[in-house]
Order: sequence, then structure tokens, then C-alpha cells
Amino acid sequence: MEIDLNDLFYKQENQQLEYKEALDNDNLASSIAAMATANGGYILLGVRDDGCPVGVRITTEDEMRRKIYDLAKNLTGSRPSIEIDFKEHDKDKKIVIIKVHEGSMKPYGSKGAFYKRVGSSNEKLGSDEITQIRLQAKNITFDALSANLSGRIVNISDIDESKIKDYILRINSGKRQKQTEFRDLSQTLKNLDLLNNDREIKSAGVLFFGKNPQSSFPNSKINFLIYRGDSISDIALKFRKVLQGSIVNQIIETFELIKANTENKIVMQGLRRMEINQYPLNAIREAIINAIAHRDYSTLESDIVIRLFDNRLEIINPGGLMRGVKLEELKKGGHYSVRRNPIICRLLDNLGFMEQSGQGIKNMIIAMKNFGLQEPFIEATEDFFRLEFKGQQVSRPDPTKPLIVASSVDLTPVLTKIERKGLSSIQTMPDSSITITQYMVVAKVKSRITAQNHLNKFVTFGLLKKQKVGKEWVFIKQIL
Repeated sequence: MEIDLNDLFYKQENQQLEYKEALDNDNLASSIAAMATANGGYILLGVRDDGCPVGVRITTEDEMRRKIYDLAKNLTGSRPSIEIDFKEHDKDKKIVIIKVHEGSMKPYGSKGAFYKRVGSSNEKLGSDEITQIRLQAKNITFDALSANLSGRIVNISDIDESKIKDYILRINSGKRQKQTEFRDLSQTLKNLDLLNNDREIKSAGVLFFGKNPQSSFPNSKINFLIYRGDSISDIALKFRKVLQGSIVNQIIETFELIKANTENKIVMQGLRRMEINQYPLNAIREAIINAIAHRDYSTLESDIVIRLFDNRLEIINPGGLMRGVKLEELKKGGHYSVRRNPIICRLLDNLGFMEQSGQGIKNMIIAMKNFGLQEPFIEATEDFFRLEFKGQQVSRPDPTKPLIVASSVDLTPVLTKIERKGLSSIQTMPDSSITITQYMVVAKVKSRITAQNHLNKFVTFGLLKKQKVGKEWVFIKQIL
């Protein structure tokens, strides 16, 4: 083992370098295990914490070599690969250099506990982390494992056929322009690569199409909270809902909840329809999909948490950045080197819900900037990924800043002369709603069917909302 010790002395300890002034069997064993679980590194015996070499007394090099190899041999799990060398310090002492290679059978441990290297420290792994590391070492992702339900493997009888059919319908009518056919449940699951051994359902299949996904994955839900003001407290909590069901349903329901509880309005200037949103809805939709697609489903203790405040939105999902992925690369649209849930991402991509090119974070940033707002704040730890969006105040705008219009459409070309007259009458009337009969009067339309067609057309443009009251249809104004 050729190494220039001068390159290792007088440095700060880090992920791949540790100093030990003396030999402590238990401490050394946990360090070897932690480095083998991580990316490998060097352990120097006979060096103080500040990097100053002091040397250690040894009987013989062979005896010290045997002691260290025995420690590595008896680690929990498999035996990592290490190299040992010695350098003279003075006539009575030596520096012991231990090179620990990155292990291929991770994780590694000592006396029943498994360790990882975090900075210059050795930390014990939790059960969820052990599972994740073992899967990565075998190049298996959690969403590809066979799912369990009440102590047994999930099978085809646990799949909701109607969810599969709805998924196929969405694919065929989606922007990907894919055409697929539902023949029978088993063959469709096989075509979607959701079967192990032709009978065991993969975890991704349960999360998308299970009759009750939370029976197998109780953590696969979203904790949605709305707060008054800008702080978290029981007094400020206005609304709370736990969103469950399939992944697709969670995405749709979460987006609709955010849209319904943020400030969005339609303003008419003449016949120009302008939509004003508190947040760019495409960025929020992207953030929801990102959280669900990339969360760590092996973490049993944590749900996705979404907190909505008066002027900001937080989305926090379990699972930090995957190994090899850097936040700055994601912001620039860099590709993921490792996907935590590749099957889930593929199933969402089939629907046109996401791109599999690592553009999600970049798209959110662009959408916020195009909206005239600051880019989302992003925090990534080992265990969590957090996004925070700050929106515009639609109902109480800053007088020094104009409201940002999300979209503007001139309706003149798509409305007839009589429809334009009818819409103008609705805008000027003081009432907040109108019936078909009332519209016939204000628009001077004799045919009830024609009047209803006009009102339904206004509904499609988001200008009215249709609601049945008793036997009568009522059209509620959405325009300002």
C-alpha cells in the first residue's frame, strides 16, 4: 500500500479520514464498519485528533496486523476488505495505516449494531436505513420488492381491477399518446412489470393499484395542514386532513386541496379573461408529484407533510438526496444518478405526470421566476427533502407591486355577439348567481336550451360555477 503520510497528517478528520491516538478494539471495529458501509477511507493509529503524529508502541507488526484483521473478520455482516501498513515514527513507536475499502456487502457493523460514516463521526444505522442500504448494495429498489400484507405476500386478489382500468384509460387519453389495452389483470400487471415470480405483487403495484395500499404501507399518506398566519401552533391550525388511497388519487386530491385553499381568482377586463393565482399552479403540481415519486417508502415512521400558511407553502417528504445526487445539479436540471423509486417514476411518466430526466426541480424554479416570485427554498438532509414556496397576496396585494397574471385570454373570437352581450349582463348584475330563467331575461334569449348552452360555455371558461339547488341549476359567478 503506497501512501504519502504527509498527505494525511495535520488535516481535519472527515468522511474518509480518522485519527486514533491509541488502539481501542471496539472503537476501531465501529470505524472500520462505518467506512466500509460508506465510501471507504483511512484510519491512522498513533495520531492525535488534531492530526499530530505521536505513534503507538507495538510488540510486532505481525501481531498488530493479526489483531486488526481479526476485528474486521468478526464484524457483524460480512468481512470488509482492508489493507494494513506501518511507518516508523521513532525507535519505539510506529504509525499504523489502515486502508478500508468500500464494501460490496453493505452494511457493516460491530457487536450487533450497524454503522455509517457521517462527516467525521460513526453513527448507528436505524432499521429503515439498514433495509435501504442492503437494497442499494444488491441494486434493488424498494418499489421492486414483493409487498407484504398481514404477514403474507400480496397477490393478484389484493389488486383493484378498476384502478388498473382507470390507469389504462388515463394513459390512452394522456399527452404521451400511448395506446395500451387491458386484457386481463394478470397480463396487464406483467406488462407493467409489477409482478415478481408471476404471482407476487411489487410494492409499486400496491401503491398504485392495491385495494387498500395503506394496509401494506401505512406510511404512504399525506398529512395536509392549513394554518392561519405564518407560524405553526395548535391555535393557528385551521384545517387538517390525512390523504390516503392510491398514489394517483393522492396527487389529484392534494393538488385540488391546495388550489381550493389558496387565493385564485378570475378577472375580466372587457372580454379578456385573466387568471390570477397565489402560486404558479404548474410549480405546485410538480412539487406534489416530486414528493410522492421520490419519497422513501421504506421509512415507516414518516408521512409526507404539507403545510399551507397565508403566504407560503411547505412540502416535506421522507428521504433525502440519493447517493451521487447533488442539489445544485438538480437545480440546473441535472440527471439523477440513482432513482429511489424507478418503477413509480415510470408509472407516473406513462401518465404524463412527470419527466424522467431530472428536470422537476429546475421546472419549479423556472415557473416561480416566470411568475415574478422568488425561487423555492430547498433544504435536503439525509432523511428529508423540504420545499418552501412564497406566493403573492391576491386579496391584500402589496400596493408597490402589481399582481402577477398567470394567464390572459381574449374571449372575443370564441363568443358570439349574443353570448358577449349575455356575459356583459352577468358581469354588471349585483347578484352573485344566476339561473337559466334569469339569464333568458337579462340576455333576451327566448330559448331555454340556448340560454343553458351559453351558461355552460361560460362554465368551461371558469367564469361561472354550476351547482344544482333543488330542481334548478344555479350558476355562481367566479369573475370579479
